Amino acid sequence: MEAGQNNTVSCNDVLGFGEDDTLRNGYKVSQSLGNKLLCNSSDSIGYAYLFEGAGCTGTLFKGNYIGKSYSGLYLNSAAIIGQQPIQQLPLLAYHGNVWVDSARYSSGLWRCEYE
Repeated sequence: MEAGQNNTVSCNDVLGFGEDDTLRNGYKVSQSLGNKLLCNSSDSIGYAYLFEGAGCTGTLFKGNYIGKSYSGLYLNSAAIIGQQPIQQLPLLAYHGNVWVDSARYSSGLWRCEYE
């Protein structure tokens, strides 16, 4: 997403050519306000989730899987994604993000639920 506003990207999978491949990004958000990245996965890629620029304020980033990568979550020096919401009761599965849990992910036990 570049220069977008209030976009939602959910339930996508990105599989790269290896975690040392820093020429490719899984998901890139730049100068985009109020976006939602929900329940996506990225594996074997240089930068799994890349945020650039102060315009990323208000991004909701939850329930994402971050597999093998050079940098799982990269915010450049100007990136601000905003404070993530506090989980309310009742607790939903995987409110947060999952970092490299390949045994659960490949077995099909990883799933995402969001409101």
